[in-house]
Amino acid sequence: MTEFDRIREKVLRGVRISENDAIFLYESPRLFEIGQLADIINYRKNKDVVFYNINTHLNPTNICVMSCKFCGFARKPGEEGAYAYTLEEILAKATQAVENGAKELHMVGGLHPRWGLEYFASMFRAIKTKFPDVHIKALTAVEIDWLARKSRKSHSDVLLILKDAGLDSMPGGGAEIFHPDCRDVITAKLATEDWLAIHRTAHNMGLKTNCTMLYGHVESYAHRVYHFQKLRALQDETHGFNCFIPLAFQPHNNEMGIERYTFGADDLKTIAVARLYLDNFQQIKSYWVMLGQDIAQLGLHFGANDMDGTVNDEKISNMAGGRAGIGMQKKSIKRLILKSRKNPQERDTLYNSVGSESESAAISKSSSAILPYLQKAVDRELLSSEDVHFVAEQADLFTLAMTAQKIRNHFLPYNQASCNLAYELDLSQAFEENAYPLGSSIILDLANLGALKSELTLGALFKAVSKLQVQDHSLVLAGFGSVWKLLQGCTLTLAEIFQQIRDLGVKVFASSLNENEASLTHREIVKLHRTAHASGLITIAKVEINSPPTELTPLWKSFIERVIALRTLQAETHGISAICVEPASDSWVTAQEYMRAVALVRIACPNIEHVIVPFQRLPTSRELHLMGEGGQGLLRGQEKYAPLLLLAGADDFGSLPKKTKGLTRIYEEIASVGMRPRLRDSHFVTVAAKWEDQLESPFDLRHVPVHEMTSNEVEQNFYLNLDWDSAQGVGENASYH
Repeated sequence: MTEFDRIREKVLRGVRISENDAIFLYESPRLFEIGQLADIINYRKNKDVVFYNINTHLNPTNICVMSCKFCGFARKPGEEGAYAYTLEEILAKATQAVENGAKELHMVGGLHPRWGLEYFASMFRAIKTKFPDVHIKALTAVEIDWLARKSRKSHSDVLLILKDAGLDSMPGGGAEIFHPDCRDVITAKLATEDWLAIHRTAHNMGLKTNCTMLYGHVESYAHRVYHFQKLRALQDETHGFNCFIPLAFQPHNNEMGIERYTFGADDLKTIAVARLYLDNFQQIKSYWVMLGQDIAQLGLHFGANDMDGTVNDEKISNMAGGRAGIGMQKKSIKRLILKSRKNPQERDTLYNSVGSESESAAISKSSSAILPYLQKAVDRELLSSEDVHFVAEQADLFTLAMTAQKIRNHFLPYNQASCNLAYELDLSQAFEENAYPLGSSIILDLANLGALKSELTLGALFKAVSKLQVQDHSLVLAGFGSVWKLLQGCTLTLAEIFQQIRDLGVKVFASSLNENEASLTHREIVKLHRTAHASGLITIAKVEINSPPTELTPLWKSFIERVIALRTLQAETHGISAICVEPASDSWVTAQEYMRAVALVRIACPNIEHVIVPFQRLPTSRELHLMGEGGQGLLRGQEKYAPLLLLAGADDFGSLPKKTKGLTRIYEEIASVGMRPRLRDSHFVTVAAKWEDQLESPFDLRHVPVHEMTSNEVEQNFYLNLDWDSAQGVGENASYH
């Protein structure tokens, strides 16, 4: 029995895992297996319910006497951007929040040198007088300690005064990282034991509190687990924590010198390990404000059962570089939860259900009936269209992804992923002098007419291709839809068009990222590819997943039919080198749905070697929900979940612009899931012997798995035969010890 198997067995039997077990899980590359285990434990506790609430963040001031290195929110008196609301302004903001439906005011801020205990007591009394039913969740332990020192009162006295004034519960901020090796580096604020003592005092007087952990900076996995241990011990003692909230470090506007966001894989593993180690916590939050909507939604499969709420007017994360926005609408939160195949439930601050939810999600756990179909796929047998549709509807995310990855490993080294750097040109650029260096890989996208502002003509096409080939470039033409339109208005046949393209030296014809192929029928797409193959061209196909905002699940039928049509053609011609998976235009595809689509392509097409997830076209929920501008970020933040797709059957990020900034970051994302990035040409041939040589600068990856699995271990540790019903029932009534 491996160490992972031993820990898994403990968890399923309800035996409490140790600190060493938790560190091992952090260091393990088995992300999806750890997530699946956490999902089982979460299901035991909460079934498929995911909580959210209607709340507003009201930060009274950012003026602070502290100078924490990680903080991008605090300002000194008189500094640009400093503010301090008057009681009238605070009451006006509270009024606006309540009128917008908020049932909770989350109130934290800086340590203002002139604001004392009575100021906050007056603030709470004023709010409660006008809105007696609103829940005030306010003041971190750091703020409580500051008010105690200013008023020369005990923590207990301060909490009693504030409770009498209207304080209903406390947030969990200020915890940061408890281990002194880290805490002393990043902050001079409240000591660990004092933070714990203040929360213990609050619990003993009947005030529920949350707890947090700020991760992704200078700490190690062992430091995180030390933090968990302190929280679990206090929860054993008081049972006073409402919820645990992991907070991903935001890298901007601070003095830490850290330039990158946390890895999506690390975010999800932190949620999962927290669920497995913090066995005495009912609620684990996937905090969309700091994770982004994409990772937050996926976190609901990794052990989290709460997404927080509408969070209108959030400032602290936003000012530190948060990219998720400053609020979401209720309908957007509910739709994210439903599209993750979970059931949304509005709650109050203390996790009492509010009202009832009429909508329910689709099946979220695989039953034993699905296993024969998945085993057939792993054995590389072709599933029928009906079989694939059954798998799409019935398989849970983890089983689907791990099945796809096992099939992928038949083709490629399990730890290898690639991308291609290319100059993307339109026809007008093709005629420019010195638009690109000799020997470049070039994509001439026929869907981009650029400055020509005219219809595509055969003459312009052949002239452009001829010019590029004369200069001896590796050229890819893209745009099946454009060729189909061109065919309608010319005297040449489709075969003659493709033959002339091949005669000019082109070897690869690809679907365009900028072209909607949904308007073409399956028959027309197959005809285009078959004719290109007959002319000696290799093709890169694409399939588009459509998930309308009015639907809880994607339109699997049309998607699967297109996939099967391409698979059938491949069996005939062997001319398709890759399938690219894209979101359909004007669609509402979430990260979870896109990952399922990628896995389905790999499962349905065992005869096509490469599955591309185009980095530039990955769907991101941020754009669907954004109510305000976030901070800085690379390509909208979809890099957070992009590498996870490489664990779900994909092996390539597609073509990236030759002048892409942040190529190192893309390589880092690939490496963050234990894979080795490589540069390849249009024929998927590696163009560099060592992936390290392609980096713009050396990097030291932090917070990624330490141990790399061998291919043999990958085969041995694939839990395809997991019986969900049996697993979730084992030890259901066991007590932890």
